[in-house]
Amino acid sequence: MSLKHLHLAPVTNIHRILEGAHLPTVGWLTMPGLPERLVLDSTEQTVIIRRDDGAVLQTIDTKGKTLIGVDGEGLLAIFSEDLSWSYQVWALEKGCWLDNPDPDFPRFILEEDGVTAWMVDLDTGDRYRLEELPAEEVRVSA
Repeated sequence: MSLKHLHLAPVTNIHRILEGAHLPTVGWLTMPGLPERLVLDSTEQTVIIRRDDGAVLQTIDTKGKTLIGVDGEGLLAIFSEDLSWSYQVWALEKGCWLDNPDPDFPRFILEEDGVTAWMVDLDTGDRYRLEELPAEEVRVSA
């Protein structure tokens, strides 16, 4: 992508959306799917923004979780719980966490073969190809 073609949409009330977040640790990425979405991630919350007009689509409380990627279809945001091997999955279309009925046994596991990673739902058997967030794609605010 050339910088000549980059379109940054203004985000209104961003100070209110990220209130309480540690702004120096905010990272951003674009998410696949239509409409294209911008994700702002901090230690306290993750905000999903429609890129073409800057409208805030979702604000997710992610304290204690780290965004590790999204599925290839742009339907799920996948988080690891800090200090744990547990994974939590946010369903973007439904705007909620996917429930784990048995807290003593993980619902989601991460599988990888050195080239591709998948999030596997042990309840349904569904496999979601993970679009990881490589270090060079994660941007930290100045």
